[in-house]
Amino acid sequence: MNPVLARLILAAGLAFSSSMTLSAQELPGQAWLVVSIGGEALAAQPPATFRFEADGRVSGSTGCNRFMASYTLEGARLRFSQAAGTRMACPAGLMAQEQRFLAALDEVTRVETAAQGAVILAGDKGELFRLLPLR
Repeated sequence: MNPVLARLILAAGLAFSSSMTLSAQELPGQAWLVVSIGGEALAAQPPATFRFEADGRVSGSTGCNRFMASYTLEGARLRFSQAAGTRMACPAGLMAQEQRFLAALDEVTRVETAAQGAVILAGDKGELFRLLPLR
């Protein structure tokens, strides 16, 4: 099966199974699957993820390497800082995805909720990350 198609099927299934829209204040304590960056679908495997903690830390995977950062969430305003990560070499496509991921992380200024439990991390130019809850 085409990896992009598999990722879209997974995302659709997760979205369908979610019956509520989460508020921005419910980000902490939840693991999130990154469905797209800037509207562009990601590689199906390995998955890119976020996990927000109540203490202002976030961690996850770019699909290539693990990352961690601090975040500040005030209402709908969201900012990331002090990002760090592992530095393993990955196939060229995953390395390019990681570069897009880390660049987008620096541009996030707000969080928005969307239909079926999706969360949008957006910046001045619009949607940067589309996230679905991992259950």
